[in-house]
Amino acid sequence: GFAGPLLFDSEQVQHLAASRGGIAFDTSLTECEMAERQSRNNFSTCNTTSKSKASLPFSLLATIAEALAHGKVIAVARGRAEHGPRSHGHRSIFANPYSASAIARLRQLEENLRSPSIILAVLNTTSVFELHDQWQSPYDVEIIHPLLDSFAAHLLEDFEAFVPGPPILAMTPFSTTRGGPMLNTAKDALSYFCAEANLDALVIEDIFFFDKQRTC
Repeated sequence: GFAGPLLFDSEQVQHLAASRGGIAFDTSLTECEMAERQSRNNFSTCNTTSKSKASLPFSLLATIAEALAHGKVIAVARGRAEHGPRSHGHRSIFANPYSASAIARLRQLEENLRSPSIILAVLNTTSVFELHDQWQSPYDVEIIHPLLDSFAAHLLEDFEAFVPGPPILAMTPFSTTRGGPMLNTAKDALSYFCAEANLDALVIEDIFFFDKQRTC
């Protein structure tokens, strides 16, 4: 689940977008989510299981999906942190499993951080069977539930338009230290983005950073 903390410095994200070359995408928060962010509660009391794609930033999802389709490796730090060793899209590094070079760079990131294994995210059991028939993959497969993992699920939906087979994304947890916990500040995310050559873009909340010359 996503009962972990928000980014501790999330109130600075809009300033970072303006000062470090990020593209800000509009999104809508429910009244409960707005109050929660203002109060800085550590645990979510809002009903996020019914969050629809209409309440997520369409253009941000499409931008990420298209960049992934072109072989980019993208880190995401968005919303509340997930619990447990696996990533579910809130503190995750994504890559396109149809791209050998993207997977090679994601594996390098995984090895550098000693993070848990890469997993392949799919939307449904049909994709799992197609994956089994078409791929000889060493990675675990996880079905992303659209009501529980809405951002990752909607990203998979948008990604489907760009790939020749079932929508599948490779992802690994987003931390910034070897064997350390998942990150929880925008500052750390930006520092890691600037230092890591295998990372092409970064999403912090609804801000997209892709130009290292401007950002770093």
